[in-house]
Amino acid sequence: MQQGNKFLIQRGLRASSFSYPSAILQTSMNTIQRAYGALLGWFVGDGFGSQTQGLDRESILAEIEGPITEVYTMEHLNDTCGFSSEVSDAAVLMAMSMISTESLDLDHVRSSLKRYAEESGNEEIEDALDKANIAPILYPLCFAPILAIAGVELKQKQLKDSVTKATSLFFSDDSAIDSTYLVTYALHQILNEQVLDIRKLLHVLSIGKAGFTNEEPIQKILKQATAKKVQPMNTTTEQTLVHVFHTLLADDTLEDSMSTLAKLGGNSRLACAIFGSLYGALNGPDSFPDSWIDEIEPSDALETMIKRQTLFKRETIKMEKLSVSLTDKLIDSDFLRR
Repeated sequence: MQQGNKFLIQRGLRASSFSYPSAILQTSMNTIQRAYGALLGWFVGDGFGSQTQGLDRESILAEIEGPITEVYTMEHLNDTCGFSSEVSDAAVLMAMSMISTESLDLDHVRSSLKRYAEESGNEEIEDALDKANIAPILYPLCFAPILAIAGVELKQKQLKDSVTKATSLFFSDDSAIDSTYLVTYALHQILNEQVLDIRKLLHVLSIGKAGFTNEEPIQKILKQATAKKVQPMNTTTEQTLVHVFHTLLADDTLEDSMSTLAKLGGNSRLACAIFGSLYGALNGPDSFPDSWIDEIEPSDALETMIKRQTLFKRETIKMEKLSVSLTDKLIDSDFLRR
């Protein structure tokens, strides 16, 4: 499949449409290009994983023998195929709140997410915000790319404190904080070019110096990820993280990797989003095919929220454009220092 090159060309970030090998891209990009890639990859992954979200692996394999090659390959199984979910929407709304208040104002973020919950009819988010029960780790994990981009200049402890603050929006436990911090810290390492190799990244995460609250569960995830084979289950956050890092280590093509994760079903949106974000940070926004970028759309609830809060009332909202505008406003900010 031809890789998309228009993203950087349109922004004057690449003089040629030649598709450079990833090894060259990894050493020739700057922080903002990596940040664009991280957020765009999150959105693309959410859209790609939409087609198998909540399905069991056996049902998916009964429908398709080969790889899933496009965002709409399995649209006959899922009518929300290609549209963003809370995986992307919560990230966008947190970013918009931070830009509006120039800080991480939890009351403002909570209010925005509550309006979104009402607009989308998602009672689970509303209950989680009301702390009526322990929130699925999915929700705080959605903030990871935003915290990594806005906190790109933060020191390790400051980054962890920001993650802890963000997860306090929900009735979260230490596993939610550490899972969110794992993805945020991994992205932070790549954006700052501290680590540009996935094996070295796992080593950095596993040596006990990242600052996790409880090291043992995180080390278990990372150890399972390095195994030759992992169980084809993707229904818990731990399983999702294992599969993401395992797939990154396999070093397959982007298309094969996304297909592998999508065909697991279960939490396929989150799995593909985390993978896409890490992959995009490593390889840049041009690493995603044009067709995938063009096929992802904001959910009706997100589009309504954006048009209420911004000047985009008559414009068509595109996830690619959002990844650029949000990154531009977050990357040089000091919102997380306030």
